[in-house]
Amino acid sequence: MQALEAIYRRLLSDHGDWGGDTLEAISDIMVLTGRSVVDVEAIEAEMLESSVGWPIARVHADQVTGYIHQAIDGGIVVDLYTRDQAAADRLRVLVDGQPVYGGPLPEPVAAARRARP
Repeated sequence: MQALEAIYRRLLSDHGDWGGDTLEAISDIMVLTGRSVVDVEAIEAEMLESSVGWPIARVHADQVTGYIHQAIDGGIVVDLYTRDQAAADRLRVLVDGQPVYGGPLPEPVAAARRARP
């Protein structure tokens, strides 16, 4: 919804008041073109160190925080924490391109992944 509101505000600032149905019209156009309106979350990554000096990668994307580190047996551990149940319900985890957690990817995303070389 923030994207629609941003578009609406831009139209108002550039062209004046377009009327109460403008937001709905923008939404209809976006749906007809196959574009979905979602809030894009910033993704941050940083390196931390464990208490024994081993590297830990921390990735934060507003709803999800992940820690990637080496296990004592040499394997890799990926810990994911969601902010709330809604974020957990939208979370999808893939390993080697195969889903291991969460629902299927939305079809446009799945199609884009299939098109990769």
